[in-house]
Amino acid sequence: SSGSNTITFSSLANGAHTNCTIVVTDTVGNASNTLTVTSFTIDTVAPTISEVTPVTTPTNDTTPNYTFTTNEAGTISYGGDCTSATTSASSGSNTITFSALSAGAHTNCTIIVTDTGSNASNTLSVTSFTIDTTAPTISEVTPVATPTTDTTPDYIFTTDEAGDISYGGDCTSQTARASLGSNTITFDALSEGAHTNCTIVVTDTVGNAS
Repeated sequence: SSGSNTITFSSLANGAHTNCTIVVTDTVGNASNTLTVTSFTIDTVAPTISEVTPVTTPTNDTTPNYTFTTNEAGTISYGGDCTSATTSASSGSNTITFSALSAGAHTNCTIIVTDTGSNASNTLSVTSFTIDTTAPTISEVTPVATPTTDTTPDYIFTTDEAGDISYGGDCTSQTARASLGSNTITFDALSEGAHTNCTIVVTDTVGNAS
């Protein structure tokens, strides 16, 4: 009809359409100019995303990095415990930093990428990970008998987490690892005299020092 007309194109294939034209012929056979329809692209294919590098677990990093790949650029949406300031993904590998997370297990994090055609990707389930920010607590059980004639005396302490032992002051030992619970260590040969500065620290697997 004379004036503005809205038409619906018949079903079109996925991809670019660059050659569409329209001609209007009036009742006496006069044909209009050929209207070239501005090129457009139909995109019905959703992005495909997959995990590349999961979060190290356990970790004491409350804002850990995560890497995934997508075959299309798009907008990122997050689900579960995880969010991020990064909201756009480029085609290929993408490394994001999750916003601060609480200590504990995170088992429900998801990522979706939606392309410019509003096609949403598969839901990527982030491999579960645990954040551990709690340092071991250690305490003395049995001190070295004093005075003693033993230059390599035993010492007993307890820890609520396993970890690597570091020594300070006069004291060292060949025992480098503490197990959960009570631990008996033998100090390396010590000189005669008072030993007042010996210390022990236990560091757990993610770097939290007692």
